[in-house]
Amino acid sequence: MNIKATLRSLLLDWLAARDDRYYWRQPSTHFQPAQGATFCLWQPDGKLGDSVIHTTFIHTLATQRPDMRIVIVCAPSLVGFWQRIPGVAMVVGASDSAQAIAAVKAARLSLDVFMSMEAFLSIDTARFIRATKPRNCIGLNVGRYRAFTHSISDNTYDHPRRHVTERMRNLCELIQVPYVDASGLPSVALSGRTDRVSLADGTQHIFLNVYGAGPQKAFTDETVTWLIQELRTLLPGAHIVLNVPANQRDRFAAYCGPSDGPRVSLAPENMDLWELIALMAQCAAVVTPDTGIGHIAAALRQPLTVFFEDAHYTPVVWSPNTPTLEAVLPVTNGNVNLFDRKRGRTQVADMCAQLTPGLATPVAYT
Repeated sequence: MNIKATLRSLLLDWLAARDDRYYWRQPSTHFQPAQGATFCLWQPDGKLGDSVIHTTFIHTLATQRPDMRIVIVCAPSLVGFWQRIPGVAMVVGASDSAQAIAAVKAARLSLDVFMSMEAFLSIDTARFIRATKPRNCIGLNVGRYRAFTHSISDNTYDHPRRHVTERMRNLCELIQVPYVDASGLPSVALSGRTDRVSLADGTQHIFLNVYGAGPQKAFTDETVTWLIQELRTLLPGAHIVLNVPANQRDRFAAYCGPSDGPRVSLAPENMDLWELIALMAQCAAVVTPDTGIGHIAAALRQPLTVFFEDAHYTPVVWSPNTPTLEAVLPVTNGNVNLFDRKRGRTQVADMCAQLTPGLATPVAYT
């Protein structure tokens, strides 16, 4: 451990009086937020996928406890997303704890319940807790810190009880709210629809996203060609919408040549987040590497195929929360393209079968 990391660890210990033990709940007793309580969800890291996953909890809280005021404190990049989610009363965008503390104090918010979405305890989180002094502080999967009055960590990695989903169930149990496995995203998904992201009626559209964060989560040309061929074979009348990086549109334009007719086209460039969500919402199914787009499709309950880079950890811990998921796991960890083509075809076919009842089993793989 270098000097910087050592000092950071010592500072966190001093701020939070750390006593780190995983797979436990502190304390074991439940509590019920008071009538009209303010619930603050803290997400400073700016991860879209995590936000989409937690819309199920926000939907649960908003429908089961409409008396409560839900406040989201998040990175500036997520403000526009959370502002449209039903049940959210206030969104604070902040780049660091100082901005977040100033905004909460300016709004004269008294936080009854604080919940951190971070998978670790950061200095910003510790500072925010110390400054705002919530009556109840909940940490998810961060170990035991005395900065939190309640901490939750799941101790199962077994399918289909996926790790993140189980934590939210435990959270609802802790605050005595019946968990509802649904997101508020579908009700506002089309709010970002514009002329350029409007798809023709009467055609089955398949959203094919080709990239994620980093080269290990991006489809190669070989994989894209293979996926298009499989989708054409399984759904010959479908229109494939390719979502590609802005700086690679020329590279992928070759897939949309005249010989292909209207069956493959590029998604509009420079879409904002809600245009992207609206475009996806008009599609019948989604195929993507493991990235935030998979979580959006899961929240929309669309038939979905996700290609993972890890055969063990990510499909269980961070898998999209949906019964419609078809997971394609790599033969060798480390890249979404390292999958067995026969198994991959089976998973894509199973997704397509959700769209077309009675779809014939594909011919033997060659």
